[in-house]
Amino acid sequence: MTGDIHVHVVDRGRRCLYLRFVDPVDGKVTERSSGVSRRREAERLAERWAAELKEGRARPATRIAWSEFRQQYEEEHLSSLSSMTDAAVSGTFNVAEQHLPILKGGKLSTLDESRISKLQNSLRRAGVAESTIAKHMRHLKAALNWAKRMRLIERVPNIEMPKRARRSSKQTPMKGRPLYTEEFERMLAAAPKVIGELAAPSWRFLLEGLWWSGLRLGEALDLWWDRDDRLRLDFSIDPRFPMLQIPSELEKGNKDRLTPVAPEFARFLESVSLDQRRGRVFRLKTQRGADRQLSLPYVSKRITDLGRAANVRVSERGKVKYASAHDLRRSFGDRWAARVMPPALQQLMRHDSIETTLRYYVGKDAVRTSALLWQALHTKSDSLGDTLAFSTSLADNENAGSSNLIEASGKGAARIRTGE
Repeated sequence: MTGDIHVHVVDRGRRCLYLRFVDPVDGKVTERSSGVSRRREAERLAERWAAELKEGRARPATRIAWSEFRQQYEEEHLSSLSSMTDAAVSGTFNVAEQHLPILKGGKLSTLDESRISKLQNSLRRAGVAESTIAKHMRHLKAALNWAKRMRLIERVPNIEMPKRARRSSKQTPMKGRPLYTEEFERMLAAAPKVIGELAAPSWRFLLEGLWWSGLRLGEALDLWWDRDDRLRLDFSIDPRFPMLQIPSELEKGNKDRLTPVAPEFARFLESVSLDQRRGRVFRLKTQRGADRQLSLPYVSKRITDLGRAANVRVSERGKVKYASAHDLRRSFGDRWAARVMPPALQQLMRHDSIETTLRYYVGKDAVRTSALLWQALHTKSDSLGDTLAFSTSLADNENAGSSNLIEASGKGAARIRTGE
């Protein structure tokens, strides 16, 4: 801000006097209450505000449009972060504009406490999960904090975070559930009918890849054999143990990352001949057998169609939910939760926080162990108190193979998968 700055005291006939100045650059008039009624006090405040403006320590609230702010934030701030973060924040902005249409043609200052509260209520009425609402609020708060640092707004509106989204020490219920082997095989068998005979082999290959790798669907569709700038399989460290290389632009932490892959997935990849290990790992075909890069939403929907055709129901609370690509990832996590310690499982699942791993997977260990204990007791009922016999029975059960399903006795009997 250049030029002379003069702050004047204005009497508007109200209880408090007002302070006003004209921006020497663009001629805009800015006015605010002094908070005092005595002119001498108001004049001292006017001098203090003028000094702050001259030194750059204060700036009048701008009237920047929401659309201008969004463009500036995306170009100047989000461009320095990972593409995943960029997409997530842009998604939050889209949601805000959808539920608050006034934003599209309004000012940034339109997004105040009242409208943020209305946004939360609108999302709840639309059936959006509390955890998702909390995520949107975090993105908005970070964006508004940046706007304040850039002096685009004078203050950040107070954002009430959803209380129901607070984390609990109890295990968090999943929206779906892990699948049994037989259920997964039914989905594979449904591929020719749902996808088509010509395309079925490529879709089965994708399903098996998700089952053995624990990859998210978006990660699997963007997994390459030979591109350093994308998610890639790395055989250079040790040919026996392929690793998953994640470039910094695809990571939230903006750092290159190398993570192990499960042995089953490594063996699964051995089925691909060396001359075919180029381009994308999972190349899907259309019903007519043509190679085409299909969109993530389309592939996700078709996999759910396979779950519906195979009648694999993962939730019946309210609307029936059929098996999806993410349920294959849940199956992977469920199998490995019984095999490795939580830190190792965190790496396999690529969770940002160990708390996520503990909430969704490790809490099931008590149920799993109880099933093993009861099966061991029923298998050798005369061995109560015999530590050696009990240990042998437990070990036999753990080595029984991937198709070993335990019928847990008692009220509300449930099948527990132990060897997958």
